[in-house]
Amino acid sequence: MPLRWFAEENPPRPVFRQDELEVLVGRLSEGLRAAGPGERVHFELRAPGFNPSVRRDVVGGWVAVREPYFYLTLEYVHVQIPTRKSDLYDYNYPTPPPPPAEYLLYFEPGRFWSADAQGVPALDYRAFLKMPKVGTSPGP
Repeated sequence: MPLRWFAEENPPRPVFRQDELEVLVGRLSEGLRAAGPGERVHFELRAPGFNPSVRRDVVGGWVAVREPYFYLTLEYVHVQIPTRKSDLYDYNYPTPPPPPAEYLLYFEPGRFWSADAQGVPALDYRAFLKMPKVGTSPGP
């Protein structure tokens, strides 16, 4: 916990809002069900930005499941990406999206956020699903 205080100036905030989760969960479960063992699923949520006629708010990335890990790679987290009514590939006025950024990702409870054999950060979701719910007593 003290390392978190030194690692960043702003306190952590959730990646997804509740309305985004409601839209994303069903689609991601369908995508993961259809994906093969070596495939991953891309997601991108677009919402009106601060100035809807010029920008949109984008959250995007990839998810994959490789036993026993769940991988989440974020490319954009509420980034204001330009949008225009004309062609985005106009060579006179190009407006490509900004390059993906790197994000410091936490998972609570943190003991399930670890690294796989190659050192890639991942969630040990099998161990997380076995964890008893908070406030319940273990069965006999």
